[in-house]
Amino acid sequence: MDFRWFADRRLPRVLVWYVVGNWISQWARDIEIWENKIYREHPRLCRDDGPVLRLRQWYRQFLPESATAVETPEELRRADVK
Repeated sequence: MDFRWFADRRLPRVLVWYVVGNWISQWARDIEIWENKIYREHPRLCRDDGPVLRLRQWYRQFLPESATAVETPEELRRADVK
């Protein structure tokens, strides 16, 4: 994957490389999280997660009725095989 960015020429190159490098490394770590996300019917939430359950209820109106959660490790393994 190629990253391209444009910075004002007046900014020190070291600063630009530092900021962009940190952004790219964080983005790469986020990809690992996104690729391993699964739906949990009853997720473990903390106070800082916000209104996740209310948002899920709103999203349900757009999902087909057959959409179900994968909960057990065995179901996860079977889902990976499909």
